[in-house]
Amino acid sequence: MEWYPGFTSEQYDCCAEEVKVILGELWPLCIPNTMTSVERLLALYHVCDYISTNRIVGAYVECGLWKGGSTILAAGCFKRRGGIRMLDLFDTFDGMPKSSTADVDRKGRP
Repeated sequence: MEWYPGFTSEQYDCCAEEVKVILGELWPLCIPNTMTSVERLLALYHVCDYISTNRIVGAYVECGLWKGGSTILAAGCFKRRGGIRMLDLFDTFDGMPKSSTADVDRKGRP
C-alpha cells in the first residue's frame, strides 16, 4: 500500500500493520516533514497516547523541529484523545552556533 509517494508500508515490515492501523491519516501528513524513523514515530505516538490516556498534565516540548513532522504526529494523537495540551516548540532555524569559551559542562570544563 502506498502511503505517500515513494513510501510504502511494505518497506517497514517490522511494523507495517501497526503503522497502517495506528498512524492512519497522520502518516501522509508527518512523513514528508520528518527525519524521524518509523519506529521512533510509533514510539512517540505510544508515548503521547499513554500521556493522554493516563491524564498526565504538562506541556509537550520539542527541540529541533526541522519541518515539524513529529509535532504533527504528537498533536494529532492528542487531538484524537480529546486532550488539550500546550505545544512548546523550539528550533534554531539555522543550525547550532559554534561553541565558545562560555560553553562548559556542569563542572566548568569546555
